[in-house]
Amino acid sequence: MGGTDPARGRILTLWVGGADGAGHLLALDVDDTGTATGSFVGDSAFMTLTGHDDPTWAGPGAERPDRDSAIDPAELTDPDLVAILGIVLPDVRIAAHIEDRGHQRIQAWGPDGTYALAVSDPDGDHPAWTWGPHDLWTRVETATAWWQTAGRPGPVDLTYTATRTRQFVTCGTTDGPQWDMPDLTVG
Repeated sequence: MGGTDPARGRILTLWVGGADGAGHLLALDVDDTGTATGSFVGDSAFMTLTGHDDPTWAGPGAERPDRDSAIDPAELTDPDLVAILGIVLPDVRIAAHIEDRGHQRIQAWGPDGTYALAVSDPDGDHPAWTWGPHDLWTRVETATAWWQTAGRPGPVDLTYTATRTRQFVTCGTTDGPQWDMPDLTVG
């Protein structure tokens, strides 16, 4: 009989976010207050849970004029970035396509009718277009810029915390940036 372990249990679950719709395996330890804390321990595309919402594009809204993207859309082919975007923008789906002429085309969409398209041209141009109630591409650019500045963390660099009233992810130390997460409860 060694020392006492404050953990009351361990939860191993699939967390499905946005971005490419892939799952992440989440390992949480539950303490005696009922707070579960842990980390993303790897990809888990082998299974999905029922009850997870799958944001689908509701159709086009009003188009905004095209503009130059503040980031190279080709960045969104990095698996760590795609995973991070799925966590910090859980309501957004992202798909990447390589076109015949070497252009990288990135599409993003959300359940509220927002849609964005950006192209990484080998010549260095990065046009972007958005449709819908808000500028979705700006959200993607902002999250990508944060990821670059933060040293390009992967999901394993994040801590997931679920209390009785809130679920959130923290990057780095407890003082690091936090994002509220959708409820894990399957109802």
